[in-house]
Amino acid sequence: MLIQRKKPNKFKPSDPKGFKMPQAENGLQEAKRFIDVWTIYNDVEALDVFYSSLQTQFKIFSNLRNDEVSRERIQWVLDCEELIRKARQQIRVRQVK
Repeated sequence: MLIQRKKPNKFKPSDPKGFKMPQAENGLQEAKRFIDVWTIYNDVEALDVFYSSLQTQFKIFSNLRNDEVSRERIQWVLDCEELIRKARQQIRVRQVK
């Protein structure tokens, strides 16, 4: 029997039945593990969902009153975006081969 994985865009990030998005409070390593998993499965769609959530988080983080926390979290978003860019590139290279 072939088991199909559910597509991530059918769930809201907060939906416990879906997949849990990495959080800035947990650091970049959690985000890297998350991105690596979806890279292994060549799932650009899951990376796109995470990227979209990062855009929302960026807006929230840029409006925080504590400048130090704001800077740290914005840097986390930028680092995650870079990881997603590299993951997409890896997936493209594998698909071309």
